Amino acid sequence: EWINSALDQVGSFLGPSESDPFGQLGINIFIRDNFLNDKGQLVVDPSLVFNSGVIFEGHDMLTQTTMTIKSIQIEGADSFKEMDILNTIGKHTLQNKLKLGFLHIVMEMEAEMKAS
Repeated sequence: EWINSALDQVGSFLGPSESDPFGQLGINIFIRDNFLNDKGQLVVDPSLVFNSGVIFEGHDMLTQTTMTIKSIQIEGADSFKEMDILNTIGKHTLQNKLKLGFLHIVMEMEAEMKAS
């Protein structure tokens, strides 16, 4: 029974906000207040995803090439339209449904080519 209570608490925290006059989902408010910059972007350090941001290194007879991701920004992380999580649909199965209004990923990359 305590699990059901905990799930209800999570649902009420992340679901429609009673204090917001526009009825935004709590998850959007939480993400906006804790993870996004002043432009509404989630900035990700490329080295967390790729080793030092390097996504390609190549060397042939003529060139030595390196491609690096310099920055990653995610826009729309706070655009959840629907959130229906942790619904029991079987003895050992939970179902989740999430809908985003939009999600844009912006990456700045650098390609460097040198003579071999």
